[in-house]
Amino acid sequence: MNKLLLLLSFVLVFALTSCKDKKNKNSTTKDAVAQTELSQVAMKNDSVAKVGNEITIDSTKSVITLFKDAEANLGKLVCVQGEVSHVCAHTGLRLFLKSEDAKLTLKVTTGGDIKIFDQALVGEIIEVKGTLMAKKLSAKEIDAFEKKLESKNEAEGHCSTEKENIDKMRAWMKENNKDYYSIYYVKAKSYKILTK
Repeated sequence: MNKLLLLLSFVLVFALTSCKDKKNKNSTTKDAVAQTELSQVAMKNDSVAKVGNEITIDSTKSVITLFKDAEANLGKLVCVQGEVSHVCAHTGLRLFLKSEDAKLTLKVTTGGDIKIFDQALVGEIIEVKGTLMAKKLSAKEIDAFEKKLESKNEAEGHCSTEKENIDKMRAWMKENNKDYYSIYYVKAKSYKILTK
């Protein structure tokens, strides 16, 4: 009996120490899997899924309204609602919300408790809370980005959404006689899937 207890103790100690190293390596993967499972459960139950801490913001804006008020809201917490048109398949670190008229696209990046966005979000209407940010790109930066994208595409395959966005930037710059393009995006702190 004592030998059996000693053997079980040895096996238990061995199992606990061997799992300790794997825990740190797999924590990001486990977070991503948990987030994916949460999204899938919400879709199956046709209810609201929430990811990240709850943030109180006075009003929810549409993508169009957010763009109209963008300069006044830079660096502030915002809440925006829209349909997910794309989730980056390579990393899951960003998604895009399209406006109601499908003419505007808002990039949303991961942040807060959000590790990745699940591909299953495509087509879902979500509400995102986060900080509105902007990056001004010059024509030279856009050209350089396109060349980098083309060389990356040859090596790894491509994300057509990024190329489409470059074309839209150039068209806007020409139409508005500007030598730069402001990219507005939201660094998400939380999001929830809304019932359709």
